[in-house]
Amino acid sequence: MKYRCLRNCFINGQIYLKGETWELPDSMEKSEKHFQPLGEQPVEVEPEPKPEPVKPDKMPAGMFWCVKHNTLHRLNSSTGKKCLKRIEAEITRGAEALET
Repeated sequence: MKYRCLRNCFINGQIYLKGETWELPDSMEKSEKHFQPLGEQPVEVEPEPKPEPVKPDKMPAGMFWCVKHNTLHRLNSSTGKKCLKRIEAEITRGAEALET
């Protein structure tokens, strides 16, 4: 039976190249990761949607909710510090805009 190679692989001392068609013996073990029988369409698996993060009711100590990343950050982490600077800059820009 003929099979299409789905990825470059080295099996039983033979190099099989991705995209090429091969006549493989029935006695050979064929992995679905490496070979697809000709005439069959590949089965596409739809990725599961990620659930939306939920903002906690009570904020843990030393953490804050980042609106940009929609997640919790530690106050002392590098990402947390960058997000705090961004938030503070937005607040000062908003205050300056209100003054004018």
